[in-house]
Amino acid sequence: YNSAVYGISTGDVHSYQRAVSHSRKLQTKYTLSALTQYHPENSIYTEEHMMTLTLFVRVMHLDKPQQCINILENRSRKTSVQNSLIDFSEELFGPLDYRVISLYEILGICKERTGCYDEASAVLKKCLQRLRSPFIDEKQRDPHQIFAILDRLIQVYLLSEKFTAALETAEDQHNHCLNSEVPHLIAQSLCNIARAKMCLNQNDSQDQKVDSKVSSTSVLSDFKKALDVACRCFGVESVRHAEVLTFIGSYHRAMQNHDTAVKTFAKALSIYESCFGSNHPEIVKLYCSIASVWNDCNSHERAMPCLTSGLEISVKCCGPQAELTIHCQELLAQLHASIGRVDSAIDIYQYLLDVRETSLGKYHQSTIETLFKLATLFRMRGSFNESLTLYQLCEKLYEMTTAAGNPKVANSLKGIGMCKAELGQTSEAIKYFKQ
Repeated sequence: YNSAVYGISTGDVHSYQRAVSHSRKLQTKYTLSALTQYHPENSIYTEEHMMTLTLFVRVMHLDKPQQCINILENRSRKTSVQNSLIDFSEELFGPLDYRVISLYEILGICKERTGCYDEASAVLKKCLQRLRSPFIDEKQRDPHQIFAILDRLIQVYLLSEKFTAALETAEDQHNHCLNSEVPHLIAQSLCNIARAKMCLNQNDSQDQKVDSKVSSTSVLSDFKKALDVACRCFGVESVRHAEVLTFIGSYHRAMQNHDTAVKTFAKALSIYESCFGSNHPEIVKLYCSIASVWNDCNSHERAMPCLTSGLEISVKCCGPQAELTIHCQELLAQLHASIGRVDSAIDIYQYLLDVRETSLGKYHQSTIETLFKLATLFRMRGSFNESLTLYQLCEKLYEMTTAAGNPKVANSLKGIGMCKAELGQTSEAIKYFKQ
């Protein structure tokens, strides 16, 4: 796992691929080892079994989040064991031990990856409380870990559209950088503040006038401060500088400054290529960003080669079923749909649906969203019966997995109504539209 992280951070693609391949082989070994060491008649874990499962969740939490949640929280166990892995670790090491806090951090990451954002934020906040406890050993209080958990918490708040909480957490992260031994991360904290402000500024659900504190001018000012810090501390050809440029490019895209966005992304791309070479995940992300800008302004002929290049690199450096590769394929499908190649888009989405059902499960929000987009493409093609079946399935899955009154349920009902109307079932269509 550490070798894989090292490979990503340094751009050593071969090291990354070897590490990922090895960790996948070990997955089976760890699972079998855990099963053979586990004794159902015991009321607690053995220490050896606990260590085996801890290794498993550390290696596999990004690829198998739901399975890791089951282990960490003791879900779906047909045994007499009452304690979860986290509970047993707390009993063995104590609640403030770094190993226990790390398990909670992994649980928070798994919750985020399975779309349980409220649960993820609650777990990550518990991690922060323990790391900042006055009773914790100072040697175990890692400022970098605190920064990383705050960073993860900001992402969870942004994903769940809790933008005010995201801004407050980003400001907390910035103060943490100023007051601890991580001044080199100040630029990233300023970017997080700017991103949260940008989301607040764009939030259509806010009826009141936008506060000057989160205005476009304030957002751009924060990004410029971050750029200044990155250049001063790391240099104009550094990875940190490229990271800030990527955020600024996203800001210009949101503001529909298309030319400026493309130029900013291209500058970041040039820096990453000089640091990492041409085969690196960050290169893929920037190709996708540039393609998205061209797609926004209907320059499809410019977007297509960017996405094709990004997809080829992603398959090489991450693998054919990696999340980044799937993201590239999704953008490619959207582009095909935009230029009228609906059949090609349907083929891609059917493949993506199979991949996501296998890796994430059918109840994951990403899987259901893929199903919804596939239903929309069938409707665009005029296959209303197929589309109706998929919309109905989306409506049931969203009812099961989201809170009451979620707009995603309404969108599914609207899709059902549109299909019913096209099939001549007007009275039923009206009923669904009213719902």
